[in-house]
Amino acid sequence: IIIPSELILESGPYKYTGFSYKNYSKVLKVAAENFVNKVLERREGKIKVSKEELLKGKLYPGTVAKAIGLVDELGGLPQAIAKIRERTGIRDYVLVDVTKLVKEKYVLTAYGELLWKNSTTLKASELIEMGKTPLPVLYLSPYWITDNNTEKIGELVSKYLFKSLKTTDYSKTLVIDLSHRNLFIPQLMTYFWGKLIENNIRVLFVEENLASILEKRPLALMIFTPARPYSEEEVDAIIKYLSNGGKLILVYDPAYALPTYLNELSIKLGLYFAEGYLYDMYNHYGIYRNIKVSVQSDNSTLLKNIHALVLFTASQIYCNESLFKVQTYNTTVHSFLEEQGYYTVIVVKKNTVALGDSSFLLDPYLSIADNKKFVENLVQYIRGEEK
Repeated sequence: IIIPSELILESGPYKYTGFSYKNYSKVLKVAAENFVNKVLERREGKIKVSKEELLKGKLYPGTVAKAIGLVDELGGLPQAIAKIRERTGIRDYVLVDVTKLVKEKYVLTAYGELLWKNSTTLKASELIEMGKTPLPVLYLSPYWITDNNTEKIGELVSKYLFKSLKTTDYSKTLVIDLSHRNLFIPQLMTYFWGKLIENNIRVLFVEENLASILEKRPLALMIFTPARPYSEEEVDAIIKYLSNGGKLILVYDPAYALPTYLNELSIKLGLYFAEGYLYDMYNHYGIYRNIKVSVQSDNSTLLKNIHALVLFTASQIYCNESLFKVQTYNTTVHSFLEEQGYYTVIVVKKNTVALGDSSFLLDPYLSIADNKKFVENLVQYIRGEEK
């Protein structure tokens, strides 16, 4: 997240990020497809599997790689050296471990992929010295930029956007549970908060005494992926709150944590969030994990004027009964089951809504498909205009 500064003026709005956040997956898709296309081109029609299969990023044993046409022969380093000597006519040679030389020369404790993961930065002089041309053109990734005006997404999880003051009137209040280390990014949900305020719905972030607050009958309770268990007292309070007409919105995101603690609550309501995530190699936005969902629009508050949604790393939801549910295309695969089929990602059961993803509620993704309209409908559902 970029916090603007009037002391440092960037040359353009994407100087820090490099490109629109919502297009990040598309950039990855282009890079992956360019690589696979080059493999197909260089192998000159020898590949015996589909392009989609290669895009799955699998590792193949040598025998399988040969069978599908990725390699012509099997062998190790000695065979590779012999092949090079045969083709080049080289008689005398010395083996050089380039990785070792670079590591020793630049006193690097990590290299390659680890440089990226450890956020290691190299000096400009070192980069220039590595260049082979007199004036090398170097691309410095935005991820290498460190500045006081940037905050990492991970550091924002579980922080709330504004301080909530207690009230005596909960009839128009949406309670957001923070008392169980709930994982989400409120700073990227400004449209949702704004629409709630616009509809005279007060937002209360609760860090303690959830059970006692529910006794005051708030308009709705929203629970994002919890990282701590709910006590029996709290579960009983939530069930009692629902029986008195309250509304519950459960939001699980498999990118943050396992659904263990959320399921301890949800199974009491006939709902279960599956471990693992869903992906689709055919119906996706950018990359396989950003699955497209076709929605049969109806007159219900949540689905009114909704025709398509895109979810970003979503979970399968099981339910024993529901008013309605939203399912994926039958080309979707569960990462654990490894089976194609229809998977449920949104469920409405009585006065409970279950969502198998939180990212599609975030500001950067609202302009994709009908995600923005879904957020607007969710606000109307909370407000009380449900059908």
